[in-house]
Amino acid sequence: MAPGDFRDARGRSELLNESSVSKRIFDILLSSLVLIICSPIFLTVAALTYLALGWPVMFRQVRAGLSMRPFSILKFRTMSNERDGKGDLLPDHLRQTRLTAIIRRLRFDELPQLILVLAGVMSFVGPRPLPIQTLSDLGAIGQLRCRVQPGLTGWAQVNGNTRLNDMQKLALDIWYVEQHNLALDVLIVAMTLKTLVLGEVVNEHNVQKAETQPTILSCLRVGLDPKG
Repeated sequence: MAPGDFRDARGRSELLNESSVSKRIFDILLSSLVLIICSPIFLTVAALTYLALGWPVMFRQVRAGLSMRPFSILKFRTMSNERDGKGDLLPDHLRQTRLTAIIRRLRFDELPQLILVLAGVMSFVGPRPLPIQTLSDLGAIGQLRCRVQPGLTGWAQVNGNTRLNDMQKLALDIWYVEQHNLALDVLIVAMTLKTLVLGEVVNEHNVQKAETQPTILSCLRVGLDPKG
């Protein structure tokens, strides 16, 4: 490696370390603030969940974290375990009450994940955590998605979320992984507040920009098979 290349590599490493430290400080400050502000909501949701569905009020699911390492995600329960005559779980909408459906729509069921952000297992902003098998099936692009910590909210969530298809969400997640910085995280938090108030709206410009990034286009050229 030439001396100039070594200096460039060291400079990039220092920038990455500074960015990681800044993001961690941002996560600690913001999650602490939100936990304090939302503590009455946290306790109220826990009580309402208990009244609607009984104990336990939270549940855990294994998800892929940074570098595909498994971790247990925490959520307030919003569905019962009711099953049909064959023993299969009923469809989601039949296992929710009117109250728990509102809790889920407002994303209050995600509040326990603030604890994971404080613990450093998750970040406040990042791609939403997915099952390990789902990301493994995506191959190399699934691994790329896990180069940052999963987050409470992300670029896909503020650009359409449930109004997007899976490929659009993946494209937005990969765009974030390749572009993320503290200023973008602050923007996403602000856009999250706007989304909570005004509802989900698809940002066609941001979706198109994400879908035409080289990483996603390479997947399209191999028939949407990220392993290709």
